[in-house]
Amino acid sequence: MPSQRSMYGHGRVLPPKDRSITNAQTYSRVLLVKAARRMRRDGYYASELYLWVDYRT
Repeated sequence: MPSQRSMYGHGRVLPPKDRSITNAQTYSRVLLVKAARRMRRDGYYASELYLWVDYRT
């Protein structure tokens, strides 16, 4: 039976050496572009965007 996608997203934990604001911005942009590409391929467009960042020391 065909399934229906309920969301487009990615979960990513940055490697310790890449944990900086600059790298987080770069990674988030790449992941956003990938999700947007998948949505366009399936004929959808985003009306909202959520970005969750957790910084633990």
